[in-house]
Amino acid sequence: MIIKRKQTKNKVLIILLFFIALFTLSSCEKSTKTIDNVIAIGYLKDDIYLINSKNESLLLEGYDLIQESLSDYMYFRKDNKYGYVDIHGKEIIKPKYDKAYAMSENKAVVVEGKNHIIINSEGNKLYTLPSNVTSSSYFSNDKLVIEKDGKYNYLTFNKESNTFSLPGEFLYDFAGVYSEGFAVVGFETTTLDESDNINKTTIKFNYLSTQGALLFSESKFDEAEPFTNGYAKVGIFKKSVKIQGESNDLASKPSPKYRDLTVYNYITPNGGYLIDASTGNPLECHYGETLAEGVLTTALIMYFESDEIENNLFKSYTFYSNNGTKLYETCFRGTKNTNVNIFWPTNLIKMGAFHVFALGKGSTTWTFRLAVEGEGPFLELPIQIDKEETWVKNWYIIYIYIL
Repeated sequence: MIIKRKQTKNKVLIILLFFIALFTLSSCEKSTKTIDNVIAIGYLKDDIYLINSKNESLLLEGYDLIQESLSDYMYFRKDNKYGYVDIHGKEIIKPKYDKAYAMSENKAVVVEGKNHIIINSEGNKLYTLPSNVTSSSYFSNDKLVIEKDGKYNYLTFNKESNTFSLPGEFLYDFAGVYSEGFAVVGFETTTLDESDNINKTTIKFNYLSTQGALLFSESKFDEAEPFTNGYAKVGIFKKSVKIQGESNDLASKPSPKYRDLTVYNYITPNGGYLIDASTGNPLECHYGETLAEGVLTTALIMYFESDEIENNLFKSYTFYSNNGTKLYETCFRGTKNTNVNIFWPTNLIKMGAFHVFALGKGSTTWTFRLAVEGEGPFLELPIQIDKEETWVKNWYIIYIYIL
């Protein structure tokens, strides 16, 4: 009987513990706060929130810093230590590091004391960089920018062997993150004056493939952007670039002027150039944006011949497709008695699918023109715009282009 009572007591105790554990787990699940469909990070006073597409928000309690760009995993700082949170707001790695950087390809660089360590999204240590090597970058194409004594190179991750390889030498004075199979790298160069004294030290840029080959035999670019949508914008600073002119007198063209400018081209992954289909030559511009949604916005600096205008330089915008075909002719043409302060573009604003040119301050008339192929140069439409908007207050003629 005594033994039987003990067994009964044990059964009751086991059942009681089961229900206590079940209640505890249920309580934990209910107290866990997450959010789905996050589209933005919001700030209210000193608090940080995740905001979703339904305008719901989740307070990241106690956080005083979070990675600005949304990704699957974001680093944060809390109580002066760094950890990681997922896109739903759940802490996946508690704050314990002295510094943390963006996680990509399921790997991130963190700092503990003087050590730069590579971890995964579970917080497991994968690799520790040598004591004289650091990194504040993130993995792309299985490559990580690393630095040693002011020089840069790349740590390579091998997926098949699950290992990391250090480079033999640190060769570059600048190294960017890989994008579409290439990274921007830079080499320091010096120019000499007439007495062979160092006149200026600059960095010239080139592109490095994931196999470690330079795209061009000469590092010649003064500016270089990462590859995006199959093209990369590069710039070379040139002396005495020809600047074409316009005037009210359509019967004659003013003589060109010359300015020191950076001239931009767009290169391809095989080392070629985007060709302007109308000329058969590499597309050149004095201003250009990154190719987006198959459309490239460029501009040439031009001048308007007038003694009455103090600053007579302007940007003449042109749109191209990704094969170098002009979507429209140069957007703005001179007409007789045109006032350059009203007519010529001095600002470019983007509003969704629209490119908005805000022009001049000398008119009281609003003009809205949509450039439509097959409809002549312009199709005029009435459009309502809030005149209290800051950019509306400053400008009086708005040209809107649908791309």
